[in-house]
Amino acid sequence: MMRRERTAVQAALHASLIVGACAGLASGCGGDEPGGSPCASIPTEPTYANVEALVECACAFSSCHGGTGRGAARLQFGPLLAAGEPITAELVGVTACQYDRMPLVTPGDPSRSWLMIKLEGPYEPATGQILPGAWGPAPDFAPPPYTRESTCPLVIRGPGGELSLSFGRIMPWSTSQPHPLDRAHIEMFRRWIEAGAPGPDGAPSPLPDAGASGEGGIDPPEDAGVGEGSGA
Repeated sequence: MMRRERTAVQAALHASLIVGACAGLASGCGGDEPGGSPCASIPTEPTYANVEALVECACAFSSCHGGTGRGAARLQFGPLLAAGEPITAELVGVTACQYDRMPLVTPGDPSRSWLMIKLEGPYEPATGQILPGAWGPAPDFAPPPYTRESTCPLVIRGPGGELSLSFGRIMPWSTSQPHPLDRAHIEMFRRWIEAGAPGPDGAPSPLPDAGASGEGGIDPPEDAGVGEGSGA
């Protein structure tokens, strides 16, 4: 990906989106309600600037996807945002950690974008856990038996010690409960992907090479003991 060089106008626009969304909140943007009122005033036109502003407001917390380490579900926006680089580098064509049959974002195809499953897929209301549905999983995806906890795929240990496959929680997630985005912002993400997931320059992102695993390709199961605590 090419490094983004922001003009003063671009930087001012981005700052105004974030400040406007967080106005009146002493705790700053997001806080304990990443899917609620702190981000509600971000415009819903499917531009890169609006998508980045919403990601920064709703997702880029140090405990989620905004720190400097690996990040929950191996998705980390913090270093990119700090360096002024486009968040498309972490999304477009990058294999989803929790379901390696889909990229996080497939330009032009929301139905093949794991991001959309995480934003609006079926989930268990009490726990926020993503449920199987029309999206999948494929019958041969990470079949049991499971021998230990892992991050990619996400295998977690239940209260009785049993191991089971998980697809993480609906996003955003906060204060031990789901905080789904409002419908208008979910549709913004859908329309942005349909438009080719354009970057800061407004040009559609290139389609990933056929058969490529993406920058976030799945490694063998690891991180024993990590479990659901890190599985966004």
